Amino acid sequence: SGDLLCLVGGIAWLVAGRPVRTSAGGQWRIGSGFPADERPRTAYKRNEDDPAFMAEMARIDREHEESLRKWEAKLAAQLNHNNIIHIYDLGKIGDDYFIAMEFVDGKDLRSILNSARAESRPLPLGLALLVGSRLSSALDHAHRQRDFEGRPLGLVHRDVSPQNVLISYEGDIKLCDFGIVKAVTKASKTQMGALKGKLQYMSPEQAWGRPVDARSDIFSLGSLLFEMLTGRRLFSGESEMSVLDAVREGRIQAPRDLDPRLPLEVNALVLKAL
Repeated sequence: SGDLLCLVGGIAWLVAGRPVRTSAGGQWRIGSGFPADERPRTAYKRNEDDPAFMAEMARIDREHEESLRKWEAKLAAQLNHNNIIHIYDLGKIGDDYFIAMEFVDGKDLRSILNSARAESRPLPLGLALLVGSRLSSALDHAHRQRDFEGRPLGLVHRDVSPQNVLISYEGDIKLCDFGIVKAVTKASKTQMGALKGKLQYMSPEQAWGRPVDARSDIFSLGSLLFEMLTGRRLFSGESEMSVLDAVREGRIQAPRDLDPRLPLEVNALVLKAL
């Protein structure tokens, strides 16, 4: 339509516009309300490939038709941090649930690490520490969140990995998919044995399918720091099973074992996270 610009790729839609409530039926339209040259970009992520998310959303939808909108408001409001992707909207169109989130014009950290690996070098020390610092701030903010009655929410990202770190061309660093993690928190209590996250960046507890808390995210961040500083993944193997065994057994090494030039303080920081 004239007020909707959409790029479809993979599971994400990039949309120019914002949701605007119409006068009839309380429906939502995308794209109205902005002059053509001032429309912000929004990333729309469809979640039909996440069974836990879909099951939880369907349960909420069945129990009470107002629950989804109330839960959406909590979802959008509880995490407000410069280094966490902002959630604008969560809803349902037909049989599909979606999350509308901030669009970051840049690259994910996996692409950046792959480029560095192709040149056989790690990220510059300053850049690696900057990314680590921003992600630490984002995780600290999420881990300290409380509900409206002052009780800890116990949020755990469970998937702190390069694919979920976005770096804009302006230098902004954002941790994404926190909204989805919050969406599956309840569902995961009944599926504790299911592994969520990227295998190489899991904590041993997570790899065993055990209950996890904020410390699991810190371990994952330590694994990510290790890779940024050394150019090599903390856990590797010839197959997924061998990687899983390495993670479960906690076979870690110090960054300085691979690069003795790294400062002792940085080496100690990574080992403390691990």
